[in-house]
Amino acid sequence: MSADGVPVPVQISYSVAQAAAATGMSEWTIRKLVREHRLAARYLNSQILIDPESLASFYKSLPSERQVERECAANRTNQSPEHRVSQRVELSGLSKAAARKVLRTAEREAYREKYIKEVVDAAPPLTEQQKVILRGALLPAYRKIQQERAAEAANPATPEKPPPVGR
Repeated sequence: MSADGVPVPVQISYSVAQAAAATGMSEWTIRKLVREHRLAARYLNSQILIDPESLASFYKSLPSERQVERECAANRTNQSPEHRVSQRVELSGLSKAAARKVLRTAEREAYREKYIKEVVDAAPPLTEQQKVILRGALLPAYRKIQQERAAEAANPATPEKPPPVGR
């Protein structure tokens, strides 16, 4: 109560841990949002106290998982894989380096599958079971070839020098 006798509303604040639990975000993310001034907060004895209204409005402004999935699905049809990965990176919070690694892994897997499928399809007519066995046999061979190519690329054969011409 104030001196006039008028009730003063009690302001309840969230700690970082409470805000993280309420939103499902990590404490690190909550601290980052406070630093970027996207969440209203005050400091009390080295503790961050977050305004609940600010947290609620920020949380409501985030796109729902369904919205994110819809946007990704819409973009899958008309954009390159690199762009789709960069969009997912923005939504997921991964670093760009991690996204590139994911993309390269996906490309390698797709290439390997394509290579093995072409070899199996070029084989004489086979039953499904025979195709599965053949694919299983080709995979280790394919990996060995890839390792040999990588080793050759890392250590290129140096051409031998011709013998010196005598005088």
